[in-house]
Amino acid sequence: LSRESVTYQSLQDPSSSDWVEWDTEIRQGLKLLKGVGIEQALPALLAGFRRLNKKVFVKLVRALGVALFRFAAVGHRANNIIEVTVSKLALGLEQETIKTLAEIERQLLPIYPNDDKFREDFATWAPQASKKELIRLVLSELQGVAGSEDNLLLNLEHLLPKNNRELRQWTSRLGNLFLVDSELNRRAGDLPFLKKCSILKDCKYFPQRLLEFSEWGPTQIESNQRGLAEDAVKIWRFTEV
Repeated sequence: LSRESVTYQSLQDPSSSDWVEWDTEIRQGLKLLKGVGIEQALPALLAGFRRLNKKVFVKLVRALGVALFRFAAVGHRANNIIEVTVSKLALGLEQETIKTLAEIERQLLPIYPNDDKFREDFATWAPQASKKELIRLVLSELQGVAGSEDNLLLNLEHLLPKNNRELRQWTSRLGNLFLVDSELNRRAGDLPFLKKCSILKDCKYFPQRLLEFSEWGPTQIESNQRGLAEDAVKIWRFTEV
């Protein structure tokens, strides 16, 4: 295979051995891109890999992931503007008229919803169940376990059981989900909310915000997700523009 082909494959595989000597941030960035649809970002990634130094390339990966996460994954917006924006970025990178993170982020602004819009979108986000890797990645960032080996030991938990037919539209909301130690999760089982939390809180990554509630239903899920939206705005953001 040509070097270009190897790079093309490695960009779509965050666990590739090609990233072993890179900062761990590259793997997290590629995981995010994989979750939101890395195919849309590949033209800019390939151009950036050829033209940028390692440090700036890692920042490019993160910036693309953040923009696509805000715009498409959470915001559910049309993809035609993504193709146009990414193509212009790829051309600028290839021609070396775009060299810095600030220039990269400026080029991506058309697909970067502002904080108020992203907060509004995130507060009602109900990710598709099939997007398990993206859900886990997002929760791991929100719960402070991203990049830790502990992440592999945590289960995805629905506080309001996903088989609740009456409130089905609420079970998939991000505010109803969190990552928890598998053994504690087994012990908590189907216990009532307060008893379940009394067990699950022993997990060091347990979201302390949940302890503020005395019961669990749509109102609490909505409140929890509004809090998560505030955190999300601080995590998935541009840093230079």
